[in-house]
Amino acid sequence: MKIRFFLVLVFCGLTIPIFGIEISLGSGVSYSPITSKLRVSDLGGEGTATDHYNFGAVNVYLDATYVQAILNYNMRVSGSYDSTGAFSGAGEYTNKETYFGVCILMKYPFIFGKLSLFPLLGMESDLNLSYTDKNGTDLKPLLTTIELEHLNKYFIKAGLGADVSLSKNIYVRPVFIFGYKLSSRLDKDIVDYYKSTYGLYRVEMPTTKLDIAILVGYRF
Repeated sequence: MKIRFFLVLVFCGLTIPIFGIEISLGSGVSYSPITSKLRVSDLGGEGTATDHYNFGAVNVYLDATYVQAILNYNMRVSGSYDSTGAFSGAGEYTNKETYFGVCILMKYPFIFGKLSLFPLLGMESDLNLSYTDKNGTDLKPLLTTIELEHLNKYFIKAGLGADVSLSKNIYVRPVFIFGYKLSSRLDKDIVDYYKSTYGLYRVEMPTTKLDIAILVGYRF
C-alpha cells in the first residue's frame, strides 16, 4: 500500500504541465536526526523508550517550479537510546546503515525579488542498502522477513524552503522538512505485543525525522 501511494505521488508530480515551468538541477548535503519512541501512557505504566539516530546524506535534485524530485545516499553516523518511567536502560548503537532515498515534494513559490519562499509537501521512500555491525559484518541474513521490511522507511513530509539567488542562474537553497514515518508491520507487532501481553491500551510508536539541507542549484 505504501509503495502504491508513493508511485501515485510520483506520477502526479511528473504529469504536471511543463509549459512555462522553470527547470533547475542541484545538489547538496543534509543532516537528518530521526527519533523513534515506544510510548505507554496507561495510568501506572507510563514510560517512554526512545531511539535516536543521526544520518548524513548527499543529495541531487531536479526542480520544476511546482515539483522537486530528490535522490540521496544517506548513512547513519551515530545512534543511541534512553528511557523514562516504566522503561529502563540507555546506551549507544554501533550498527551501521546506508540508504537510497527517493523524495517527491510538491511546492508553491512566493517570490520576493532575489528571494523565493515555498512550502513543501510530499513523501519519501528510504530503501535500505546495507545493515552491518561495527566491524562491517552483514546482519541482514540474521533478520526475519518482517525485520528486513522494517529496514525500509516511508515518510509523509512537510516543510519550508527558500531560494537565494547568487546570479541569474545560480542559487542557494536551505530546506527544513519534517517527516512522519508510516508504521511498518514490525512497529504494529510491537504495539500489539505490549497491549496483549501487559493489558495496556494506550501504546504508541511514532517515528519522526527532521531534514536540514543546504543545496546549490542551477537554473536553465
